[in-house]
Amino acid sequence: MPPKNKNKIAAIDIGSNTILLTLVQLSQKNYFRVLLDQAEVPRLSKNLKTGGKFDSQAKGRALSILKKYKKICDAYGVKKILAVGTAAFRRAKDGKALARTIKQQLGINVKIISGEEEARLSYLSAKQDFTKHGVKIGMIDIGGGSTEIVSERRGQLRKISLPLGSVSLTEKFIGRHPISDREWDQLKSFIDARIMDQGLKPGMTAITWVGVAATVTSLLAVLKKMKTYDPKKIHGKSLTLQEIEELTEALRKFSLTDRKRLPGMHPKRADVLPAGGLILSRLMHHLKFKKITVSNHGLRYGVLWDFLSL
Repeated sequence: MPPKNKNKIAAIDIGSNTILLTLVQLSQKNYFRVLLDQAEVPRLSKNLKTGGKFDSQAKGRALSILKKYKKICDAYGVKKILAVGTAAFRRAKDGKALARTIKQQLGINVKIISGEEEARLSYLSAKQDFTKHGVKIGMIDIGGGSTEIVSERRGQLRKISLPLGSVSLTEKFIGRHPISDREWDQLKSFIDARIMDQGLKPGMTAITWVGVAATVTSLLAVLKKMKTYDPKKIHGKSLTLQEIEELTEALRKFSLTDRKRLPGMHPKRADVLPAGGLILSRLMHHLKFKKITVSNHGLRYGVLWDFLSL
């Protein structure tokens, strides 16, 4: 049985593709020790159109995972659960209704956060891990339904949420695997256009760019051919633009069956990783930086740090 010491809290990130749980033991110095990190891939945003409703099966998968997480939290004696809903909740007509259902069935209060707030919290996580000796960082969080970017310029943070997600773009542009040249070029043009719409340019300077969430961690795991995912071999390591471009190009030429078999590939992310990699490489191209530091943490860690700062 897990220990039932006091001062345990959990953070749950309910994303478009993944639901993540981090359970921690608080210290007396507003710090925490991680007891458990867990991830499941229910793909809540499957077939979700902006302004439409959640797919019933996707909702069922998400609720099942959250029930499991609640049992884990209860077994550990967690005193507080901090849960946030992101792009899928923002896009869905019944996003608030699903949050109410989760509250009624499980007693978990899901806070639906804006894209800007999602960017702030993910940046907070990256800043906590990688800001040392006054080094400025920029943060990129590629999710299933949106991409968040934060950078500092002249002492001010610029927070941007782009309607570019690995799941949503795969559903919109990719009809088959391997991905055809025509579909790939259309996807690339769409990503470039959305980046230009926001006026993103090299002026968003950073000494260190940090990538959080499953796209960057999955790319590195596949590059390293990791048969068993080891966060210690991921967190704080780096990917170059050349590595990302070459790997993404190779991935899109595999059949889905063969892609799922690659060492380091999570089978439930195999179909969307090429689109996620292309979002990342195009952002690096437009912002003109050639290396990104990989974080195994992300939004849920930012939620925890934000709670401790209150």
